Amino acid sequence: DASSAELDLPIRYARDEGQWVARPLWNVSTLFNLAESLFNRENFGKTFVSPDSEAEPMGGQVAGVRMLLDLCQYEDPLIVEAAMRLLFAHFNQRTSFVHEALQVHIIVRPTTARVFYRLRCEISELRSWVPYLSADKDHKRKKEALVVCGRLIVRWSNVLAGRGDRDKGGMDVREAQAMAVNLDMQGAVLSILALPLARQLSKKVGELDKALDGDRRDLFSLCHSLLQRLCKANPMIQRLMYPHAAAMQRHMGIGGLDVESTLAAIVAGNRELVDEAGKDWISLLFRTMSQYQARRARWLEAAMPLVCPDGRRGGASR
Repeated sequence: DASSAELDLPIRYARDEGQWVARPLWNVSTLFNLAESLFNRENFGKTFVSPDSEAEPMGGQVAGVRMLLDLCQYEDPLIVEAAMRLLFAHFNQRTSFVHEALQVHIIVRPTTARVFYRLRCEISELRSWVPYLSADKDHKRKKEALVVCGRLIVRWSNVLAGRGDRDKGGMDVREAQAMAVNLDMQGAVLSILALPLARQLSKKVGELDKALDGDRRDLFSLCHSLLQRLCKANPMIQRLMYPHAAAMQRHMGIGGLDVESTLAAIVAGNRELVDEAGKDWISLLFRTMSQYQARRARWLEAAMPLVCPDGRRGGASR
């Protein structure tokens, strides 16, 4: 749960950006020393008890791994089993640390702090408005919810495109993607796409179905544009979004919705996902073209990441 994992930062860091410089929450040298102690080859296999240990002036280094390897050579099966369990636990801790460290987003710049607090507030605001998108009896409230949600999603798309706060130092796209996922932006957007969207079936050859609720269709379109930027060239987010692709496919064939490009963004450049979804998704695209007897350039463009996962488009693929 993103909300439970999030640090409860003092409000003064949101009100006064100078606090990030005057009183930084994280000490860079401490983080550097921790990483060095964990991954320095000279320290590999040693346990650090306490840097200030009086009994061990060299930092409390104990060659724990070497001792466990020696125990594995004993003839007693119980000792060997226990030593092997401890060895696996030791190395699994290192692997777990690397995995968890990759999920941590450390804020080190005032510009990033400002965007972080703003996004956190805006995502919470959007979630509070989503229920009103289905308020069919309260048309005024529903209209207001559409405007607010649309405005927030457009703003987030600009941040993910690297355009947000450019005049105040700018923001790296990968950094914006990591921040968005940590704040569960994709969950808020997917809650909108989970709303029903009725369609009027096409009666003409080459014509797509028509959404009965044009305002909701336009909001869905903004959501798809946002998800495309969120997934762009980011394998971790692509893997995160991949299980939701099936739900998005139910909107295929509705005019004004670029679902195909969202599906393409989820797998583009990710050979593992292409191998997993390739045949089924290509079949889906061509079935859609066959159903509506329509050839859209963007549909063929959306199939290219599946045909050419490495990005090279040779004559054969064309």
